[in-house]
Amino acid sequence: MSSSNVREKLWVALRALVTGGGSLQERLASAALGLATLPSKNGLPEKHRAALEAIMQDLTRESAAGNEGRIQATTRRMSDQEAVRIAGEILDLYTEIKGGI
Repeated sequence: MSSSNVREKLWVALRALVTGGGSLQERLASAALGLATLPSKNGLPEKHRAALEAIMQDLTRESAAGNEGRIQATTRRMSDQEAVRIAGEILDLYTEIKGGI
């Protein structure tokens, strides 16, 4: 995966966070689905891999139940404060990879 594809997937995740419908937790779940397809070892600069892995761990810590996947199970139980923190981490990661503001 090229670095432009990494930036594109992060941009799509940010777009879901900013313009998607639903609660912040629902928008975060939509963003996370795209981030889950980002292979951290392929195309992502090494210095950013740990940040992506930490974000994905925060978004998948709950067990899947019924028709609900791990991401949905996690974001459904997430507080607004935690959702804001993770959304900020996604924005920070995109900004870093893009080279700043």
